Amino acid sequence: MQLFEPSHYAAFDQPKPKLDDLATRFERTKVKEVFLELHSMIWPHISSMNWDLHRHRQVNHYVSSDHFVFLEDGTPIVNYIDGMWLHYGKSPSQLDFIKLIGGFDYKKRNDEDYFNAFYLHTRIQFYINDSIFRAWLLLATDKNYYDRSELLRRLSKDRAERTQFFYLVKPLFNKDFFYEIDDRTLPLTSALTEDAFIKFVRSDTPGIYSGIVKEYDPMNMQLEVSNIKTEMVENLNLLYPLYNFMSWRPKLKP
Repeated sequence: MQLFEPSHYAAFDQPKPKLDDLATRFERTKVKEVFLELHSMIWPHISSMNWDLHRHRQVNHYVSSDHFVFLEDGTPIVNYIDGMWLHYGKSPSQLDFIKLIGGFDYKKRNDEDYFNAFYLHTRIQFYINDSIFRAWLLLATDKNYYDRSELLRRLSKDRAERTQFFYLVKPLFNKDFFYEIDDRTLPLTSALTEDAFIKFVRSDTPGIYSGIVKEYDPMNMQLEVSNIKTEMVENLNLLYPLYNFMSWRPKLKP
């Protein structure tokens, strides 16, 4: 039995992503409930590891929105929902500091309504759409520049940083992970050289999504109720050292 059933993927079938009626919201609410089940399975491990990896400060936003959200001026944060995710990332104090220094993520935004821009930053997330499930270290969204620009600066400036990055990615080799930049992908396999890896990562540019991904077909046995906790904890163990390297954070206590 799969934790995420066919009905959960069907919540994102066309034309539902652009609908926000009660019936469509109800389907998305069911997806959110299953993500919270997954959270209850894996959060004890995250907590026990003493990682610098955090839940959203608001319980209601541990999982991405199941309905359309608008700012007070009527500007949409989302006006379609073609997927949902459970995510872990920066601490409230780290996000508050980025706001304090004038982070791009907060320009002309109401902080409380915008959920402190948690989802714009580097996160480890578990994602579902109409056809696939992902374990995903998302470096940056199309609207974020802190994580991306700082990583690219470090990789350009310091050979030791490039070597360390390649060393950290090696445990993912031959485990079906790939590095993704917009619609381009680089399989993470033992045939990959440091130079080829760094060249691909440095081809990242603002205005797109990028990160490290592992995808699962909906019927993959690793997504069964009896297996998914072990599989996603293993993904967390593999991805966290890379999150720790790639995520730009001020040196603050959580």
